[in-house]
Amino acid sequence: VHGLWPSSMVGPDPSNCPIKNIRKREKLLEPQLDIIWPNVFDRTKNKLFWDKEWMKHGSCGYPTIDNENHYFETVIKMYIT
Repeated sequence: VHGLWPSSMVGPDPSNCPIKNIRKREKLLEPQLDIIWPNVFDRTKNKLFWDKEWMKHGSCGYPTIDNENHYFETVIKMYIT
């Protein structure tokens, strides 16, 4: 996986948006994310990488993607299909 982020047709893509729902990523997702979306520069820092991806990109997916857990579930589902 390279990434998942919203885009804008009329201006710059949104990033670092205010978080509307604070539900965090479930630890049960992390073994799958380790395989499909690792930090390619340092695999010991996957969690920091995922946190950055959520804050910069995933937080702007509201209301379609309404929380951190939903963001990572969506990444996994998109990878599988």
